[in-house]
Amino acid sequence: KAKRKEETERIRRLQRASARHAHAEDLDEVFARFCDVYRSAEMTNTIWAKFCRETAGLLDDHFSKGQVDMVWTRGAGAQKKISASVFRQLLRQVARLKGVDFESLERLVLLNAVAQSTGTKGEANRFYDDKTTWTGAATKGGPDRGVD
Repeated sequence: KAKRKEETERIRRLQRASARHAHAEDLDEVFARFCDVYRSAEMTNTIWAKFCRETAGLLDDHFSKGQVDMVWTRGAGAQKKISASVFRQLLRQVARLKGVDFESLERLVLLNAVAQSTGTKGEANRFYDDKTTWTGAATKGGPDRGVD
């Protein structure tokens, strides 16, 4: 019980300290935000792992990186993609592992889950951008496909 109380207090501290970004209204919105990063309507194991990594306070001694895939496998089974309702079931499993009630974990997620897109950005490339350096068929508009 002492560990559970400590974990609940830690979650509450994180909740109070998380006023630095727009909070989601409900878990469906969190689910949609993370899926949108990958332009998907459903969550995959990759998106689930990103969610777990990027939600401050979710990973700790009770729920570690190694358990992320185990929770996915237990909750999703053979499915490659899951819906928001299965996402909630996964969060219930995480709450059990952390030793906190689901409502506390839900508050933590709503306050701290921030989906970030960290993809690379294209830079200028003189061989592509400067058409005077193009050679061959590219200088004539591309290959002739024989279609008129």
